[in-house]
Amino acid sequence: MAYLIGEIFGYLLAALLLGFWLGWMAQSLVKKRALTYQNRLWKANLLSKTAEKPDPD
Repeated sequence: MAYLIGEIFGYLLAALLLGFWLGWMAQSLVKKRALTYQNRLWKANLLSKTAEKPDPD
């Protein structure tokens, strides 16, 4: 009986650790993707600002 309880708790702990790890990986992926999207928007905004400048000539 003790073996069965220990095995159940072991599987629960393994599932919990796997869930935390998957959540952390998904969060870091979303954060990285959001940063690249923000960087792309920033570059596009910078390029549009430089394109709107009138020629000094």
